[in-house]
Amino acid sequence: MTAPLRKRLRRPPLSSTRTFQPTMTAPLRTRPRCLPLSSSATSQPTMMAPIRERPRRLVSTQTRRIVEFSRESPIPSYAILSHRWEEGQEVSLQDMLDLSPAIEQRSGFQKIVNACAQALRDGHSYIWVDTCCINKQDPRGEEQDINSMYAYYWNSVVCYVYLNDFWMTRRPLSLWFPDFRNMVFESSSWFTRGWTLQELLAPSSVRFFTADWKFYGDKKHLGDIIERVTEIPRRFFNRKNIQGAALIEKMSWSVDRETTKPEDCAYCLLGILGVTMKTKYGEGVERAFERLYDMLRMRFPDTERIGPFIARKPNVLLELQLHKLDHDQGGLSRMFDGSIVDYGRHSVIDGTDPKQYISSHWLPEFLRTWLWHESSKGYLSLSEAQWF
Repeated sequence: MTAPLRKRLRRPPLSSTRTFQPTMTAPLRTRPRCLPLSSSATSQPTMMAPIRERPRRLVSTQTRRIVEFSRESPIPSYAILSHRWEEGQEVSLQDMLDLSPAIEQRSGFQKIVNACAQALRDGHSYIWVDTCCINKQDPRGEEQDINSMYAYYWNSVVCYVYLNDFWMTRRPLSLWFPDFRNMVFESSSWFTRGWTLQELLAPSSVRFFTADWKFYGDKKHLGDIIERVTEIPRRFFNRKNIQGAALIEKMSWSVDRETTKPEDCAYCLLGILGVTMKTKYGEGVERAFERLYDMLRMRFPDTERIGPFIARKPNVLLELQLHKLDHDQGGLSRMFDGSIVDYGRHSVIDGTDPKQYISSHWLPEFLRTWLWHESSKGYLSLSEAQWF
């Protein structure tokens, strides 16, 4: 299913009492139009494994070697790296343990070297890098790291965002017109990736660097630009406000983002939504979103907070795409004199043949294809149109 086109903080002390709480026992603040949570909605969700609040494996910024901490050892403060992976260039945990001249020539290793150097200049002894600090040979451990990722970024001292496609080396940044600099900045593919969503929202401090590791700005001062390119309201860049976003809004943030593995479009939302679930690569993105929806219904029984879903299992991914489309178009509902799900009823009420209606109205390709398929199955009858 083709996604719709994309338009283009004082740090809390790292004490055990202020670290990220994955169970989210405090009630979520909701929009005024949402119903308050029932008492059962704040119960702890079922977890397949405990979430780690901080990673047990870090890179020493002085030696650039992997350091592992036992379960009993306290985890020191650490910086964290956010970046876009480059095919064939990244350095795995095993690569870091068995370094060779060939591995050290990879751009992925040079990225780690420069990240360590930046962290060291800022006074940080350790940094976490997902490529080499997650053991992909241990599926169970990798699953726990994926479910803990939001907490890792939340509890970091600072997040360095490395934009490998943001070059400004031909002349000093100060000589570029600000609008042009910002246009190049917001065109970075980093803003299109699924996992970078939580890497933007979770840390208290996010600093952006160009491809040659020149500091460009931080999340606070670049907020207007980031809001424009991500279409996420700026108030949510203050992580204390994220709980105030409706669940369906949070879920829609990842719909038009890209991931190497389709299922990661759903998995990258786990921490933002405050749930955990087993990762099943190969199940497909639709099934991953369905399981995520099931976890949310278990975690938050007040399903009206999730969105206008029906009693039987909905097409969750389609609903999220519709929600995102409604936001992008400034209210698609105005096109149909009702909500965005009223086009089915509309085509029946005015006596228009569904396929003729689809052909004569502007609709995004993914929605046109899906509607045509459903109308062919006869679902757009007067009795069935209500559920869509």
